[in-house]
Amino acid sequence: MPGMFQDLRHGLRALASHPGLTIAASLSLGLAIGAQTSVYCLIDALFLRPPAGVTEAQCLVAISALDRGVPDEDMIRYPDYLYYRERNTTFTELASHFNSGVALADTERAEELHAHVVSANYFSTLGISPHVGRFFRADEDVVPGRNPVVVLSHSFWQRRFGADPRCVGTVLKLNESPFTIIGVGPSGFEGAKAGWPVDVFVSNMMAHIASPGLDMLSRNSARLDLIGRLKPRRTLDEARAEMSGLASQLEAVHPESRDSAGVSVSWLKGIHPEARPSAARFAQLLAATVTCLLVIACANLAGLLLARNTTRHKEIAMRLALGAARGRIVRQLLFESVLISVCGGVIGLLFASWGNALLASYYGTEIDGVRHSYALTIDRAALLLTMAVATATGIAFGLLPAVIASRTALIPALKKDAASQGFRRSRFGAAFLVAQVSISVVLVIGAALLIHSVRTLRSDPGFDVEHVAYFRMKPRLSGYDQEKASSYLRSVQRRAISALCSATSNRLARWNPSHSSGSHRR
Repeated sequence: MPGMFQDLRHGLRALASHPGLTIAASLSLGLAIGAQTSVYCLIDALFLRPPAGVTEAQCLVAISALDRGVPDEDMIRYPDYLYYRERNTTFTELASHFNSGVALADTERAEELHAHVVSANYFSTLGISPHVGRFFRADEDVVPGRNPVVVLSHSFWQRRFGADPRCVGTVLKLNESPFTIIGVGPSGFEGAKAGWPVDVFVSNMMAHIASPGLDMLSRNSARLDLIGRLKPRRTLDEARAEMSGLASQLEAVHPESRDSAGVSVSWLKGIHPEARPSAARFAQLLAATVTCLLVIACANLAGLLLARNTTRHKEIAMRLALGAARGRIVRQLLFESVLISVCGGVIGLLFASWGNALLASYYGTEIDGVRHSYALTIDRAALLLTMAVATATGIAFGLLPAVIASRTALIPALKKDAASQGFRRSRFGAAFLVAQVSISVVLVIGAALLIHSVRTLRSDPGFDVEHVAYFRMKPRLSGYDQEKASSYLRSVQRRAISALCSATSNRLARWNPSHSSGSHRR
């Protein structure tokens, strides 16, 4: 152990004697490690992380409908949910949920809120407790329209009520209907759908208010996804087998829904399975690019260390002549490279914070009034990954130069100066030069392909988007009924041409025309 501390002090002195090299190496390595950490945080948020605040997340399972064998979000019928809930034997609890926009109309200016319509056992299935008040009771989710109660998310409670617990028991007017506030969710919990914001939670039996025109009891209304909590010692494969059997039973009874028969069963982690293939393509491109960037940084630093070590031949030869072991020389030189990589890791965490904000803004797009948000945080796993990558890179780019330096020939090195044993005469220097140039070319090509792929991943709407303006209006938020809203929109359409002198035409549309119809059926 004393020898290790001596090697550490020697490494610190060696790096301090070459501040320019140390700073340049740490910055270049920090950029590469920071990019690697940001991409990991993105992959973690999109595919690996369970909802925040839940209990025993390893037991939670997400269940979705299948549309011709492909997972389909919010497409399970409420009667089918009841069938699954009553007949399954693998879950302690089975809950339902879906998203809907609602209008908060108890102020002078209407505000659109993001609601999650959930079953009464939604919170108990996730294993969370209220911050204030209570959650839904089972009897409040039995008769449609009988119990107009609402639970607030913690963030909405803070924003709207200033974190005042006295709001419990007061009335909130949603879609022109009064709802009594019964509780507030815990801090950090933003629902079980990754990327979807939530302001209020409404029970299934009030779904016709949260989503006007929806009849939850009808088989013509498919809006649900399910969440199950596995019983002890039950496995995901067992849940899949049982749910598949129950889905087949429903298909036999209701053959008209054959195309949407079957269910997808997976762990409750990350975004919905329907959205994963498209998200995975871009994440894979980013991962490949930053990995190539890290390899280039390692190759560059190995070349720098190899070049620097050629100027230390006489120093190393003198230490060897005085009895130093070659293994000790290698270890000391490795300490120097690992110290550089640790500095790069610390700097990488700073770059990663900036990269996380950049990626979050890219993925945090607004679609029809819903701004999707993903918390890209440097948690303990990301911190451990960063330090592991930093240590591994330090060994990777430092081992070969250290071994080469330790093989210094004593007599020639003591008789000649360092220049005669220069870097240019080393076949390893030439090899590193070739490797650096080759990998750099690969990275340039990969960056070009990445840019092209990002453009390709954006769907082509079939028209020139550079000359089209789109804006949203929702008269329903101001209490307009269907007839009054239609009259208002026609009036706006007539006045648009005269008001916008540069506009040549205008149209009304149910959805943003730049979005594919497949992703916005409802």
